[in-house]
Amino acid sequence: MVTPRVVPEEGLQIVRKSDDRRPETDVKNLEIIGWVTSCRFSPTLNEVIGLCWLPAEVAEQEGALFTIHREGRLVEAQVHHGAFYDEDALRLRS
Repeated sequence: MVTPRVVPEEGLQIVRKSDDRRPETDVKNLEIIGWVTSCRFSPTLNEVIGLCWLPAEVAEQEGALFTIHREGRLVEAQVHHGAFYDEDALRLRS
């Protein structure tokens, strides 16, 4: 998540502006392009991680920014292609 400490709930809409001439705070100007499927705060990474469904043209781009509509606010998130795991199992041995 680009917006720190915000944990979007499952089922929230991923949106983009449908008309550049209108402000993105206008809900009628938002087009739904996907949704959040799961999301949690990771104490190990000290940030929010989640899974979501995005159109292929957005999901294929590492680092692509996208917007989540949450409680009337817009929250920015970012595509990450890598795995979130302890490759060397260092935490397991601690």
